[in-house]
Amino acid sequence: FVMTMEITDSEGKTTYAVSQDGIALDGTQDFNRSYTVIASKYGTYIATYSCQDQAYKGGVFSPNKQSTGISAFVIDDIAPEIKVDTSKASASIGSTVSVRSYTVSDNITPKDEIKVSVYVISPTGVMSDITSKKNFLADVKGEYKVIYYAADLADNIASVSYVVDVK
Repeated sequence: FVMTMEITDSEGKTTYAVSQDGIALDGTQDFNRSYTVIASKYGTYIATYSCQDQAYKGGVFSPNKQSTGISAFVIDDIAPEIKVDTSKASASIGSTVSVRSYTVSDNITPKDEIKVSVYVISPTGVMSDITSKKNFLADVKGEYKVIYYAADLADNIASVSYVVDVK
């Protein structure tokens, strides 16, 4: 009797499943215990279970094989993390204010593939995209809100902000 479990991952690659404790489910494993398989990437996985034995038919042993498959959907629902100093800043009216630097990370998406957008909301309520220039003109007295948005490849979004007080 032989039983295997093959996994086709989200990139279309098929391999024997490997249990959490490192045992390949390739037909050589112990059948008298259960195994836990961890999906390491998000996407759709197809698990194909195959069982085979030798049947005696007409004086000859011939293999009987049955297979069945199930799909599992592993979703990335964890937002990236964006870090920036969120303490209140101050600036003089008429000055050009450079926004603070940030760092990003995610559980799956590489940091160079995390999309970061930066906006500023003026004291009059006007929102401006300053992602490319990373600064704004403080031409009105009051509080400006600088907002950073980070989106990973699964479209999970995180945001962080701080205030610039212009006098």
